[in-house]
Amino acid sequence: MRNLRFLLVFPFLFLSSVFAYPADFKKQNVVRETLDKFELSSQNRLKSKKKKPTYPKSLTTDYFSRREKEIKKTLREIEIEIALEVGFAMGGKQAFELFNDYDGDGKQERVSRLEYPHQGKMFIFKGEVGFLSKFFLGGRYGSSSFSKKICSDEDWHIYDPWWPHGTDNYIDYQITRQMSEPKVEFFDVNLYYRLLDLDKERMKQIRSSSKEDTIFDYLVTDTLSLDIFAGYQQQKGRYRAIDPMIEFLRFDEGTWYYARGFPANIGLDSFYKIRYRGPRIGIKAGGSRGKIATRVSFAYAWLRTDAYGWWNLRNLSFWQSGKNGYGIDMGIEVLYSFTPSLFAGFGYNWLYSYQKELKLSAIEAGSPWPEGPTIRNADSKIYGPSILLRCAW
Repeated sequence: MRNLRFLLVFPFLFLSSVFAYPADFKKQNVVRETLDKFELSSQNRLKSKKKKPTYPKSLTTDYFSRREKEIKKTLREIEIEIALEVGFAMGGKQAFELFNDYDGDGKQERVSRLEYPHQGKMFIFKGEVGFLSKFFLGGRYGSSSFSKKICSDEDWHIYDPWWPHGTDNYIDYQITRQMSEPKVEFFDVNLYYRLLDLDKERMKQIRSSSKEDTIFDYLVTDTLSLDIFAGYQQQKGRYRAIDPMIEFLRFDEGTWYYARGFPANIGLDSFYKIRYRGPRIGIKAGGSRGKIATRVSFAYAWLRTDAYGWWNLRNLSFWQSGKNGYGIDMGIEVLYSFTPSLFAGFGYNWLYSYQKELKLSAIEAGSPWPEGPTIRNADSKIYGPSILLRCAW
């Protein structure tokens, strides 16, 4: 009975579903589309909360383009320069004098003078970095390779109770000469500011839109620069007096007396160390014409000086200190450009340090010297020609 009932009802259900399907299907599609839209709008709202703001494509492109240009410009403005300079025939000296008040009248007289020669080679390393188109940071380090030379020790008004000549026990003048080993090192660090930077090609471009004359209409140069700078410098010297003694002379009451048996080894092994240091200012100018480039510099320094020495034959240790000294540093270079980055040529340097007066303290054989003697005219000179090799980027 159930099967019969199903067979009778099924045709009516089938026909009703067939004729009712189009309308119901449309309703289902409308509902489905509405749900889909609702779901999509919900997802968009969630994404909009996390999504970063967008900018027009043109604006983004301009930003990255400008940034790339600024980076390239900054890299172009960074200039690096290194150089090796070898002074092949350097000369000069380091000297100082000792003064004392013999008579107690407040008037000091010269007692002694020591002089150590500078002769040989000097190696100088230079470096410079330019940035922001106007500023440069540079420095130098120099180290000597001086030869062994004869130094001198002069004395005046020397007391010698065993002196057999003359009318008293004082010798008017005495000089000894012995071998010495000098060694000098120096460095300076400077910050440069470019006041003037002219380039012929760049000025031509400016002149193409202007009828005014330029400086290159009056100067035969392709480039011209002018810098001012400030910095710090230091120079240290170590001077060793050693055997053999070469000469021993005395002069008293108009007569020279020569000691015999020289050169001789007397056990001499003494040293003297001195350091000059202080701030400095200066100016540097440069120019080029074709493949020839020149550079001139001048610096003035305010120096403090300190020194220490030991004379082994008398077991004498002494210290010197002073301020208000000065230094002068001058240099010139003439270079040939093999490539835009490689230069070679010649130069000349003149370095001078001077301290007018230094305080002196000393201990001899365990006993301190009395106050009174002073050191004067401590000065150092180093000068001579050089050859240079410079690389620049």
